[in-house]
Amino acid sequence: SSGINAEYGYQAKNNARKMVDFLISVIPCQYKTSEELVSHDIQSNIFNYKYTYFVEITPVCKDEVVCLTVGNSRYLNHMSQVAICSRISDNIHIMDPLTLKIGQFNAHQFFREPFQAICHQKQLREFMVMNIEPIRQTGKQFGAHSHKHQLADVWVLPVNSLGTDVEEIHTRSHLGNVLACGDYVSDSMLRTLSSTTLFSTKSRRCRTSSS
Repeated sequence: SSGINAEYGYQAKNNARKMVDFLISVIPCQYKTSEELVSHDIQSNIFNYKYTYFVEITPVCKDEVVCLTVGNSRYLNHMSQVAICSRISDNIHIMDPLTLKIGQFNAHQFFREPFQAICHQKQLREFMVMNIEPIRQTGKQFGAHSHKHQLADVWVLPVNSLGTDVEEIHTRSHLGNVLACGDYVSDSMLRTLSSTTLFSTKSRRCRTSSS
């Protein structure tokens, strides 16, 4: 999710445009174009331009914990502002791990009101599952929900605390259909995250050009 810049050069403008079209078809992104006059032959009246496509890719990655804006939350039928990016395609797929409510944003919606990840894979800690109790949801559910996941109450211990008198940590997981006692899992401790992560945002960018 950190800022990454990359430049690619193409001999023909059409090849650069194909690259941009490919990126748009597989990931949420937006782009801008510019042209620069490189040379001009007065004798033959030939102009040589350099065309640049500036592509900005959404910085959110699969399995990251994100913090939605109030507007984002409202758009997704008042989903919790702390959610998980469950999948990236040409849209960003979001899920509330506490209710299994799901929604998605396309590139236009994201860049109109961007949000960011507040926990990345490098910040995950390893835990062991000590106990797990599936939660059977009752009552009517409003909005779209994931049928691929199962809510569960889970008790875990940090791997580096095994064999000590550290108390088990209770959490709720959307992976109740795959977790079992003794499994090792990677989890994020939201209470240890600095609040400053809510106010710093970076985007991955790549630039393609042709002349």
